[in-house]
Amino acid sequence: MRTKHLIPNNVAGLTYAARDFAIREGYGGGGDGGGGDPFEGFPDAVLGLIVSKLPFRSAVAASAISRRWRGAVAAAPALDIDFAAAFPAAPRRRAAFAAAATAALAPRSATPPPHPLYRLRLALEGLFDQAFAASAADHLASWLAAAAARGVERLELRLPRSRLAVIPPSLFACTSLTSLTLHLDHYALPLPSLTPLARLSRLHLASFSLNGDDDFFGDLFSNCQELR
Repeated sequence: MRTKHLIPNNVAGLTYAARDFAIREGYGGGGDGGGGDPFEGFPDAVLGLIVSKLPFRSAVAASAISRRWRGAVAAAPALDIDFAAAFPAAPRRRAAFAAAATAALAPRSATPPPHPLYRLRLALEGLFDQAFAASAADHLASWLAAAAARGVERLELRLPRSRLAVIPPSLFACTSLTSLTLHLDHYALPLPSLTPLARLSRLHLASFSLNGDDDFFGDLFSNCQELR
């Protein structure tokens, strides 16, 4: 995946820091993926923890620092995937954003078992605009399926107002969830039952509607007995 257009200054700073460290310590290299890379001996879990502290655009761009960093974002235990924050001045780059999110959550080259994912935030305002809405819906379903496979425990999902921005069934495969936040921007459809998420201990809902015939909260508290 091409990431040159994603690289912000703060990630470029990691390259310069690695190069400076290598020169001072006599490695004879820099952050170019050669033997002089001071991060070469770091395990994936450590690199993933580092990039988990960065904004998503910066975390993805870190893969350009050296060969060793290419899988770092896929090893991150926490991801904040926010379309508006990643491309505030270039909303047409939806396909690039979707490719980056897919690489972070479900990389093709990953070998089982995948790296565990503790926390995921998906803020998708703007992603469902125009002709990309159907693709965005498919991506959302696959991202949540990937998060479920990685055992995500805390999830925040922000969906824009769109007829295609619906909660996919793959959300209910996230049975490891203990915390769920849904911001749905006046979601037009009745909220589906959350009873498959029996481990939930925290739930925050905003801008949604309920079917008057359903006992949504009765079923919720009967099946999610950890809620407080």
